[in-house]
Amino acid sequence: MEANTNQKQRCINIIERFPEEQLAMLADSLENMHKMLDEAFDMAFCVSLAELHKNNNPAHIEDDFSSIEDVANRLGVNLNGV
Repeated sequence: MEANTNQKQRCINIIERFPEEQLAMLADSLENMHKMLDEAFDMAFCVSLAELHKNNNPAHIEDDFSSIEDVANRLGVNLNGV
């Protein structure tokens, strides 16, 4: 917890060095950076899940189905509308 507090204080110290007229731009930049990092972490999590699934299932879905018609047939769906 102390290391986290030290890093937060470090950020605060950096922010305090900015002149008042640059704070709005800095806040926008920080919000955008936070959003980008959140999205990057989400994407990394999704990629790791996909890799885990791929490694645990040697028969990938691309190998199981050759076309949309094949998928529909396996699900019992008639694509001809009849």
